[in-house]
Amino acid sequence: MTRLVAALVVVSCSLQPAAAILTSPRPIDRTALRATMQDAPSRGSDGEFILTEESEVFVDGRPTAYRDVPAGASVVRIEVAGDRRTILRIEFRSRK
Repeated sequence: MTRLVAALVVVSCSLQPAAAILTSPRPIDRTALRATMQDAPSRGSDGEFILTEESEVFVDGRPTAYRDVPAGASVVRIEVAGDRRTILRIEFRSRK
């Protein structure tokens, strides 16, 4: 009986992490990033990232300007500041 209870506890504890592994990450809207960069770098509405002049932009590991990022590039990694909205570093990977 104790084996059955132990097995049920193990299965119930592993269901939530297994579901979290299967969820896909939220895609980032590049048009919202561009609009934020062009309009007001110091302001952003709720849920939007803020790209400033000091933000580092990389494509395939090379530094570049945000305006030179290819249209088909995907975001690999974003590093944000303590306010969780200001982008410090954003990395793209271009399609090959």
